[in-house]
Amino acid sequence: MLCMSLAAACAFAGAQTDSKLIEPGKRLGKLNIGDLMDDLKWLKKPDYGDAGMSHSWQTWEAKKPDPRNGKILNSLDVYVSINEAGKSAIRLIRSTSPTFATKTKVKVGVSYTEVRQKYPGMVKLSSYASAQFSSRVAVYDDSAAGIGFEFKAAKDGSVNAKDKCVAVWVHEPKMNLLQESYPPIQYLIAKPGIRDAVKHEKG
Repeated sequence: MLCMSLAAACAFAGAQTDSKLIEPGKRLGKLNIGDLMDDLKWLKKPDYGDAGMSHSWQTWEAKKPDPRNGKILNSLDVYVSINEAGKSAIRLIRSTSPTFATKTKVKVGVSYTEVRQKYPGMVKLSSYASAQFSSRVAVYDDSAAGIGFEFKAAKDGSVNAKDKCVAVWVHEPKMNLLQESYPPIQYLIAKPGIRDAVKHEKG
């Protein structure tokens, strides 16, 4: 079952196994770090997003809940900023879909222990109250590798060995996610209000 409707994002279409691959620091599926948004003609208009002077977040949202991931509406979130050539380029990709996996089978749905074994360099950045998952979520990142993870967490933000990964981030290696112009965690916290505002605007 496709986690994202074709109407939401064509990035999730295609039968080739390679289109479901996560490469830390490089790509998630058909989206690559460094891709210019102007070149992604196959990517449909996002459902909503938020922008500043030189950066933006764009979100594509599934139309139906995914039973593989707590029956949530999966989302694809892309962080874009202006590069040295003055073009909008992808710097971070976030997906909540279990469809995508690394070559070592790390993906949404695996346990904290399994992820830690593959990425021992990951460190906890923060935690936030996630409307998408109706729970507290802890954010971990392996900056050098260019990959981050969200795990369902306790109310105090702590994660135990069996807690499941609920989202994967791919980003530029050594990117400081806490010091970006529009940090990922800030956008994730703001998303419910942005989504509701867009839905209200569309009537």
